[in-house]
Amino acid sequence: MYSSVKIVFIHFLIMRSLLASFEPGRLPPSYLALGGSGIAGQSGIFFNINPALLALDSKTELCLQYRNFYNISQLNEFGLSFRGRIKGLPFGLFVSQFGDQNYREQQFSLYISGRFFEKFSFGLAIQNYFLQIKKYGNYNAVGLTLGIHVKVLPWLNVASVAGNINEPALSAKKGDIPIYFINGISLKPLPKAQITLDLFKDERFDFDYRIGLTYALNSMFSLMVGFRQQAQTFASGLIFKRKVVSICYALEYHARLGVSNAISVGYFL
Repeated sequence: MYSSVKIVFIHFLIMRSLLASFEPGRLPPSYLALGGSGIAGQSGIFFNINPALLALDSKTELCLQYRNFYNISQLNEFGLSFRGRIKGLPFGLFVSQFGDQNYREQQFSLYISGRFFEKFSFGLAIQNYFLQIKKYGNYNAVGLTLGIHVKVLPWLNVASVAGNINEPALSAKKGDIPIYFINGISLKPLPKAQITLDLFKDERFDFDYRIGLTYALNSMFSLMVGFRQQAQTFASGLIFKRKVVSICYALEYHARLGVSNAISVGYFL
């Protein structure tokens, strides 16, 4: 009974505004563990949030991702991402599905990136959105997202993302998917520690401050913690990397809705 009430409540939150529709950053798990921060990080792992990150390394990775929302068995998100290079051009692909039989979001996105002067990176995402609501119909739209990343100092990076800049409309009745902006900073005060701070702004809502900390325990394990100011959620996670395999587990806690769990398994080709 309690689970059913939570499902109804969550669906209400989702349909109350399209802010929740295709909200950026529900995956990967490591982004969740950092409280939804990290667009100014030093690797390409968050390229589906900031496409400019693709240019930061030359790794080729295939990653399977999964997230469960608030321990509700019917409410899950699955994702598959690929990043690498095609004839030297940084390229990424991200496919995901979120929801249940009553409300379902699907996304198919392509990412490209480039670099100037070794310090300035830029990227473009073409995101195809598909929305299905039971008894209401199917909707689709295409969004464009731009990202930049600048290495200011060896220990300081800044980045910005402008999402859905073309104001993609699911339909005349459903309206546009909101434009959003993210500004981020990453700091490395210690060789093993990185602090990420992002400021998220949706066109219809107030600023959301997000902060995360990553600490490398050793060559294989890294610990992450994060906080989201607007949602008042706390998160943590653990990354294991060994040769060609990367595994991440993340947990997010919300005072009213409970716990979300996420896991990813990456393979470096």
